[in-house]
Amino acid sequence: MPAVKMENAMSEKIEIKVAKQYEDLPRLVVHEVEHPNFEARLAVNLLEKWGMVAAETDGEDSAGRAKLRLSTPKELAERACNVAAEIRTRGWFVSAPTWAEMEAEIKKR
Repeated sequence: MPAVKMENAMSEKIEIKVAKQYEDLPRLVVHEVEHPNFEARLAVNLLEKWGMVAAETDGEDSAGRAKLRLSTPKELAERACNVAAEIRTRGWFVSAPTWAEMEAEIKKR
């Protein structure tokens, strides 16, 4: 069965294929054709850590000092999406072969 190509809202490219497993039992295989490189993985790791302590200004206390509040989940998600988009614009993704390319390579051997 040929692989089915899909693209989700975040433009992650994946292929889904039904493949035979043990004793010819079928299984669903998901294959990503894009993978983050080192810089992208590092940026995501940093965002995971910074997201827990990210704060926004929240006025002043009675002594005139700045007050901070933790970012809301919505704000953190928006920041994460912005970082992910920036990572993509920097070209920090590497391509992997498609199912068809891998199968063609195996047939050559």
